[in-house]
Amino acid sequence: MNPSFEAMYQDQKLLMPSDQEPESSVTVSDVQLAGEILKALQPHKNLNKFFIVGYPGIKFPLWNLPNLIELSLINCQGCVHLPVLGHLPHLRSLHMESMSKITSIGQEFYGEDVTISFPSLHELFVGDFPSLHEWSSNTDSDVVIFPVLSKLILSKCQNLVSVPLFMMMSLKHLELRECDTEILKCMGGKLPQLSTLVIARFDELICLPENMLRDKRCLERLKISSCPKLESLISEFGNLTSLKSLTIRWCEELSILPRGFENLTALESLEISDCHSLVNLQAENVSSLQYLSIENCSSLASISIPFQNLQHLAIMYCPSLSLAGFPDQLVALKSLAIISCPLIQFLPDGIKNATTLGSLELRSCPGLARETAEKTPARFDSGVPPSPETLSAGQRGKIGGKLLMFHIHTFLSHHLETTPARIDLGKLVLLIFSSHC
Repeated sequence: MNPSFEAMYQDQKLLMPSDQEPESSVTVSDVQLAGEILKALQPHKNLNKFFIVGYPGIKFPLWNLPNLIELSLINCQGCVHLPVLGHLPHLRSLHMESMSKITSIGQEFYGEDVTISFPSLHELFVGDFPSLHEWSSNTDSDVVIFPVLSKLILSKCQNLVSVPLFMMMSLKHLELRECDTEILKCMGGKLPQLSTLVIARFDELICLPENMLRDKRCLERLKISSCPKLESLISEFGNLTSLKSLTIRWCEELSILPRGFENLTALESLEISDCHSLVNLQAENVSSLQYLSIENCSSLASISIPFQNLQHLAIMYCPSLSLAGFPDQLVALKSLAIISCPLIQFLPDGIKNATTLGSLELRSCPGLARETAEKTPARFDSGVPPSPETLSAGQRGKIGGKLLMFHIHTFLSHHLETTPARIDLGKLVLLIFSSHC
């Protein structure tokens, strides 16, 4: 142990007897002592990872840590200045969270007498900085800052309205959570390499800013969630020719998808949930779609999407949705789940051609049960489904190279009650929950 550190530790032990509970409030002497202790630590120069949690001091010492790779500063509520970190040559990941007194980030953070600041930093997280309102660039234009930064997460920075341009050029992953809506405006046309974008918890956001998605031709994943006032998306969606995954959740006022949505020719995955104002889901040219999940959209009445390449389909808790006009091209389908959709009365005819279907789950669909019961010629009191050869042409399909039954039969409600049935039929694993069907 460092001698000076040991001496201060012994002094602190004398001030705080073992049988006395420490006070919760931080005094001036506590802050000074914490600063002296942290300075006296003198971490080894070969230290790779450094975590500081709950430090009550007002500033950090200047350390020589040439081999530091990962640094986390968490709940340092007394700090009014960030430490000088730009000179660390191998720092790859920096996590800073819950520092309520930091008002600005600038020169003191980047370091003095450096030509490249943060030369190796790839990931930067800044979260819960409620007082941060300014993030400035270096006063020396010859200094390169964040040359390889690829992932940036900003969370709970409610007063920050912009970030420097130099941070944008190399970014591939950007997450903005619970920040001021103004910060979205500085994203337009400035992220040429961006492949992942997450926008979450913008309570006052009504519409995405114009030009925000301009020149984002490398964008592959987009997630928008918890924006309760968001009413519409911008038409620039049609320019996202590389977009493969789109997720929209908890946007209760979103009523329509953008006009250019049908131009997302590379889209493979689409997830929409808790968008209660959405009435129609229409994207007739998105033939590349492989995964579709729609959940808890109470007003959704129709779906018009090409399904010839769709492999996984899940529709859950959509009380206004029927499958009228549902496409028959389901040849690539591997799994189908329909749960709590009372208006759905029949399965798509195209399921007969789903030769790769491996999972079928039907639950809480009373309309589907009634329709199926009417088309079922007999009750099977034995509890054993009939062989496919005994079914009429309308009740059988060629699935997995074998004639297999895919309708729900009335005998299930008599013999299974609330117990789910799992029936292995060749390649088909049929999951049936009959408690509400």
